[in-house]
Amino acid sequence: MQNYKWSSGKTSDSLIVNEDGIYYYVAENLDLCSVVSQPTSVLYHPLQKPTLNHSFDEFVCAGESVELNVPHYHVLRWQDGDSDSIFVAQRDGLYFAEVQGKCGSVFTDTFTLKVTPTLDPLNLADILVRYGNDVQINSQIPDTRWYIRENSILQFFTGPILKLASATRDTTFWFEYDSTFSAQEIHGSLIYPEFAQGPYPSANLNPQMKFSALEDVILSSVTVFADLGGVRNFELKDGLGTVIASKSVNILPGQNQVNLGFKLAANSRYLYLGTNRDTNIFYLGTNGPQLQISDKGFSYPIRIEDKVKITESSVGENYYYFFYDWVLRRNDIVCTSKREAVNIKIEPSAVGEGEGDQLMICIAGNHYPVPGIWKSYTDVIVNLYNLSGQLMWYGGLHAAVNDLSQNDLVPGRYFVEIVSFTSRNRQIIQVDIPY
Repeated sequence: MQNYKWSSGKTSDSLIVNEDGIYYYVAENLDLCSVVSQPTSVLYHPLQKPTLNHSFDEFVCAGESVELNVPHYHVLRWQDGDSDSIFVAQRDGLYFAEVQGKCGSVFTDTFTLKVTPTLDPLNLADILVRYGNDVQINSQIPDTRWYIRENSILQFFTGPILKLASATRDTTFWFEYDSTFSAQEIHGSLIYPEFAQGPYPSANLNPQMKFSALEDVILSSVTVFADLGGVRNFELKDGLGTVIASKSVNILPGQNQVNLGFKLAANSRYLYLGTNRDTNIFYLGTNGPQLQISDKGFSYPIRIEDKVKITESSVGENYYYFFYDWVLRRNDIVCTSKREAVNIKIEPSAVGEGEGDQLMICIAGNHYPVPGIWKSYTDVIVNLYNLSGQLMWYGGLHAAVNDLSQNDLVPGRYFVEIVSFTSRNRQIIQVDIPY
């Protein structure tokens, strides 16, 4: 090949490219015939926009986390200097990464993590109770869930006040509670009407806005503008025209924020936001709601972050109807507290104080009643024997209360002898230490 001529005007047999363009050459072959090369498209220092695997924002409970990465890119460093390919976000803040692009390092978009406050522990005090008395534990939080063990899956009671009949041994119960948090509101779509041909459509029209929910959110409110006051019934419909939710509001002349509270479920199918025709006719005398529209200053689709996409109106893309400043928020999240323990303890004083008390002894955390009426315990001696008759422990009554409850006894059957030298009262009871 000879006599090269490039599309850029250069005549060399090679070309150095330093800008975007489509490049080709014309040359002569050995037969002196002109030959045209295939065109080559060049992007010089292409603009790259790497994105995190999570966009915009997330709202999580304290203790939860969001795992971030940058698909198809090598991470050079995260916002805190960490260079791992995966970053675990656990705190309130903004997160982004610097990654290796084709022609140098570039930055990703920014992700915002919102974390709820940590639920405070209740730190319920131990409950001291006399043997056999009823117990009441009050968490003062509705829907408290109570459990037998720390790792129990199912609660045995739900409510703020746990009532138990006839406490006979030291016991521990576990409880937890939930708290609901609302996410921050997000604003989107057009803010004010802009029009060249007039603020109102034909009175015979009752158009709707066509949109889709990209995730589960709540449409908290929209803003409408009117010159004519009166009731409007705002409706949310599915693609079949079925009304999912509605709300009637008395609109005043001027700017009105309409609180809707419509729950939007993420779905690939379209939703429609509009007004009820019969209500319009009754209060306004027209099919339409007499609310202001826009015919300029917008283009479809209109995205509100990654949550809602407004596709068009029900009558096409030339107009934007009625609903401005859409206010969205994520569904409320429910966070669960750390599971806590509350202890029920049999009062040592319940083991004999005053005339006519029921005598109790405590062995390995279990309380046992001793038959008879015991009027004075200062001279009571307690002896503990195993099945072989070997004396395993002896001491005064109060020592038995304090020491025997902590004694690491081998599981099995024992006999306890209780003797009062003053009244010459003597009782022997059998106790079983469970395996």
